[in-house]
Amino acid sequence: MLFKYDPETFRLLLAALQSNDYQLVNKRFNDMYLSFSVSVNKYIRKVYKKYQQAEIPEPVYDYNWSAEKGRDHYYTQIARDLIDKIAASIYEPGTLLPYEAVLARNYKVSISTIRKSLALLNEIGFAETINTKGTIVRLPPTFITANCMQNERYKKDTLIYLSALQLMSVIIKPVAVAAAGRIDPQTQKAWRSEFGQPGKVPLALIVNSLIELTELQPLRAILQETNKLLHWGYYLAFHRQNLAGTTDTLCKYTWQAYLHLEARDIEGFSTYLAICFSYILETIRDFIIQHGLQEAAKLATPYKIPDLNIK
Repeated sequence: MLFKYDPETFRLLLAALQSNDYQLVNKRFNDMYLSFSVSVNKYIRKVYKKYQQAEIPEPVYDYNWSAEKGRDHYYTQIARDLIDKIAASIYEPGTLLPYEAVLARNYKVSISTIRKSLALLNEIGFAETINTKGTIVRLPPTFITANCMQNERYKKDTLIYLSALQLMSVIIKPVAVAAAGRIDPQTQKAWRSEFGQPGKVPLALIVNSLIELTELQPLRAILQETNKLLHWGYYLAFHRQNLAGTTDTLCKYTWQAYLHLEARDIEGFSTYLAICFSYILETIRDFIIQHGLQEAAKLATPYKIPDLNIK
């Protein structure tokens, strides 16, 4: 048998899961996976001794996962991408979106697909199509966001988004620790330039950089696909009433992560990145619970959010 479960270790793991003590849960899982690694190492050594003279070609394994596959129609994905561009101030509120023919050419789809995407933006409050003018970029008022929570499609989309935030909160810390030694001064300079720029989300740039620096292909694939689900336009929509305050708070937590990196405090750097995603998860989760999506209450915040007395 390759793996041998220690009943006591498994019992302690179950007890930790029931305790809601996240540090204890993390320790129990670490203990479990450590025991797995010891067993795997012994097994590999045993197999190696048995077959080391055999001419067996080295296998190449690629981990593949498509987070978007089978979720919904392509026009919905285009609508999400347009929302992300609105969040990034590529398309400013009050301005016109590109013509339908231009969008169709950019996304390599038919005009009818683009019209479905624009209709979706109209429905959720991110755009207003006026026949004589075109489609004007809008920011949705809170009541539209609340109405979306009553729609099954948007509810599912929002829960997937929150789950992606939760997953990123958990995995970004070990990713940052592993990649920290490969972050060069040019990359740090690019990160620093993002702070204070209107419409910029420095955390998004940092995550993209860390994904590129991740050497393990399966982990990089998981990060890439999870990152696709982190639509920054959602963050914009859910905080329409207090956008400046919430975005500023996120930037301050991100800035703390950056300062820890500059000081070569990798533990602080990685922890504050995890806190950033926990903060987004907690604030948006609480917001949408208030507007009727009670299922979101099941999503726990992986990291405690510290008091923000940051100078």
